[in-house]
Amino acid sequence: MDPAFDPKDEFTEEVASFELEMIDMLKMKEYYKMAHDYLAERGWSDPEGQGDKFETYYFEQIDPKGSKFHFIWWRLDKYPAATKNSKYKYMKFYMIVDLKTLVLRDAEKVVDGKKIKGQDGDIIWAVKSYLIKDLGKQFRNHWFLKMFHKKFHDVWYSKTIDQAKKELWNETYRFHERLRQFMRLKHSPHITERPEPAKGL
Repeated sequence: MDPAFDPKDEFTEEVASFELEMIDMLKMKEYYKMAHDYLAERGWSDPEGQGDKFETYYFEQIDPKGSKFHFIWWRLDKYPAATKNSKYKYMKFYMIVDLKTLVLRDAEKVVDGKKIKGQDGDIIWAVKSYLIKDLGKQFRNHWFLKMFHKKFHDVWYSKTIDQAKKELWNETYRFHERLRQFMRLKHSPHITERPEPAKGL
């Protein structure tokens, strides 16, 4: 868990979220690697400096019939384009990815006359993205800067914050579309639809 992330902090704002459920056969390792590599290539990384090793929890259980159940957590961060090259980091993105599989079992299906092996089951993604502002409370804890923080946030820096929120919203739903696209190309699953953007984004 990133020590900078506090969902109750008034300057931590949830910007985008989605849940995506897919029920079909797929190659789980291939799908996992695709999702992991996609986020790493987009510049998302472990908040504690471990690069693309952002998996913080992995649980697997196998029932007597051989079905597998997984609970996998990824925690990632990334700096907005507006502050990426700045020495002073006022804000950053934080993403929570929870992946769950239910009754995942080895299976085979015929596609275009070819037999394909994989796993059949229920796969559920739950993703939330946050914009963390005033990192480390550098404004709020500074004897002088705290007097100007509200005006800085609400007026002087408001356009940059709005740009960052739009960027994060787009980042989140690009990931959503990548997950859907992979399944559409490989299979024909039951999947949820993409949510509409929040008002103002």
